Amino acid sequence: LSGGVGQAGDSYEQHADAVADAVVQGKSAEGLLSIMTGGGQSADVQRKAVQRNEVEPGGAAKPPPKAIGYFGLNPGAEKEKRALERSGGDSIVVGEVGNYEEQKKFEKMGQAEFQKWVNDFIANTLRLTDKSQIQRVVTLLNQCDIKLVDELRSLLQTFAGAERGEYVLERLVFSGHHGAGASMWGDEKREGRTVNYGSLYLEQDLGLIANAFPKAASQVQDVMMASCWSMDKLGVFQKLFPNLKSVWGYDDFSPTVKQGSARHVRKWEQATRGDNVPTKGPGTTAIWVKGREKAKPKPQHTSEFDALRHKVDEWEGAEFLKYWLGDIEPTPGGPLRAFYTDIQRLRLHANFSSLGSGMRKTYDELAAITLKLRFYHEKRDFFVQDHADLIQKVTAQLTQNGSQYKLPNFATIMRRKLWSFTESTNAALTGFDDGKKLVFLATEKLWELA
Repeated sequence: LSGGVGQAGDSYEQHADAVADAVVQGKSAEGLLSIMTGGGQSADVQRKAVQRNEVEPGGAAKPPPKAIGYFGLNPGAEKEKRALERSGGDSIVVGEVGNYEEQKKFEKMGQAEFQKWVNDFIANTLRLTDKSQIQRVVTLLNQCDIKLVDELRSLLQTFAGAERGEYVLERLVFSGHHGAGASMWGDEKREGRTVNYGSLYLEQDLGLIANAFPKAASQVQDVMMASCWSMDKLGVFQKLFPNLKSVWGYDDFSPTVKQGSARHVRKWEQATRGDNVPTKGPGTTAIWVKGREKAKPKPQHTSEFDALRHKVDEWEGAEFLKYWLGDIEPTPGGPLRAFYTDIQRLRLHANFSSLGSGMRKTYDELAAITLKLRFYHEKRDFFVQDHADLIQKVTAQLTQNGSQYKLPNFATIMRRKLWSFTESTNAALTGFDDGKKLVFLATEKLWELA
């Protein structure tokens, strides 16, 4: 990662090490947490009570119950979780669905208040005493998407409970948006705007959790990733869960709640109760089952692959720039969606590996930027939410300076007008630091879609 993050001895590791020492010794880590923590959200969700060491009538201890961990990032998460709970299996369902109102409360927390929460969460909710576990949890909470802390704390509690032996975490469900790239994310339309629920970086964030709770990770046998184009994360799950038996994902668009995602989740739960997991599922489901993998066809320059690649290259050359520059306003559907679908099918084609690494990277990057461009309108909403205070400060400063210049409405700005704003900035904005900062952020976050 940039800045050396992820390397042995990086600043996150050193800081996490210091916090772990303090917590293990029973000291407050508040002062240490302030060094790296930039803010946060979400208080503890109520943990489900799971009785431990229950006794059978004959005196023998009952084995811990089997459990399904649920992690959902979209508004339909509650319906999917209920589908698991009502599917008729003997596993308990653990994990809480995030609450937007709670998220907003914690986004408004001051740094000191959040620091106290982190310290208390590690020591009292997760009840961690092992230094290496504490290190990894501290690192995760420092470097994760801050909007995700509300959901991450539930996922951490799910793994911690399994690590303590309260249940056996045999199955996991991850539900949210996914496309090209390393993350899955959530959002929701609220009062006419799209609200950002944060992004989970699967290999980085989930990797820290799996390493912090190795016993729990070793229990996981079946995973469902209820997200579009999610089978490209098969290798990540195989790496993190050493005893994995099956992965259910999608090699195309996955259904929304209205389209039946809860039904798919219920079918997955029923199909993974035993060892005879099917290799075919409903709709565009793609399933990997250990020991029953299909042999990959040897790469060869087939006419089908060449035709698909030509189609992608031709559309990119003739049409993509029109959407990028705003000659045609980008939308999630229409020709841009069809182009994105073709790129994804190209990347998932058996012959894709026959291309050179540089060319594969080019198509990977094209898929990622096309996905972001499709959701440009949502990006505008996120920008306004994340930088509302700065926009207000710049507006006030312009008024104070007696300037007649008025900022565009970033919640509705068309892409062509955004180009004009970032390339031909009014001198009234470049005369003070906050104005320069706003131009920089609009260029980076909205125009370049970073």
